[in-house]
Amino acid sequence: MPPPPPFPSLDAFYIHLLRSCASLRHAAAVHGHVARAHPASSLFLRNSLLAAYCRLGGPFPARRLLDEMPRRNAVSFNLLIDAYSREGLVYLSLETFVTARRAGVSVDRFSYAAALAACSRAGELRAGKAVHALAVLDGLSSGVFVSNSLLSMYARCGEAGV
Repeated sequence: MPPPPPFPSLDAFYIHLLRSCASLRHAAAVHGHVARAHPASSLFLRNSLLAAYCRLGGPFPARRLLDEMPRRNAVSFNLLIDAYSREGLVYLSLETFVTARRAGVSVDRFSYAAALAACSRAGELRAGKAVHALAVLDGLSSGVFVSNSLLSMYARCGEAGV
């Protein structure tokens, strides 16, 4: 009897490769291979590609991938919101947050935390207040995760009412 394959699925194989990528060039090579050999890849694999691009400092290739994805979820957008924010591209981060909401994606506490972190990094109190208002409307502002992000944003923007 032959030994079992080392990976249970093609997705698992590509995800393993993506985790070992050390540069954008490597991630792009895996992406190219996935596009050719496995065009009907799962949302999980596509989000793993997004995560690799974002981890390696490539929010622009990640955005192209997001725009090409037939299905997207909150994880897809959260990865890009956070990547733009970490690169100092605050307005692109907030634009991606708004795009997710307009696309009907159910944004979650991680979406709000990433958007609020972007506002904090830029000192954008007005945008932070708008994100806060949306969190209240979505019923997520009272959770610990979003509350801590709100406190941090207000403190960094100089509005920590002591």
